[in-house]
Amino acid sequence: MYESIGERLRRLRKEKNLTQIDVCNALHVTNQTLSKYEKGTISNIPYDKIISLAQIYHVSPEYIMGWESKSQTIAEPLEPYGTPPDLKDILKSGSILLTVLIILFLKKTEIY
Repeated sequence: MYESIGERLRRLRKEKNLTQIDVCNALHVTNQTLSKYEKGTISNIPYDKIISLAQIYHVSPEYIMGWESKSQTIAEPLEPYGTPPDLKDILKSGSILLTVLIILFLKKTEIY
């Protein structure tokens, strides 16, 4: 059965017994924004929010995006509900797809 990103976000939040307000406070977004993420109204979720959501729910960003079918639990969350890691941390994480996307973005913006 196909599960949309929004459905996955809602399920993960409920599995962790978190309210939308808990997650909103951690993400620094409004309740309306999180509700739109979970309903699929906003489908282009910023990458820093995806990283933070993955840390909050203890899963990989790839799982949230639906690129992995199995949840791979992350042992330790970062700072309270996850502060987005810096580029070095992302590159060290071993996420090949995410690393490639970051490198392509940096080359396109001429930062790299």
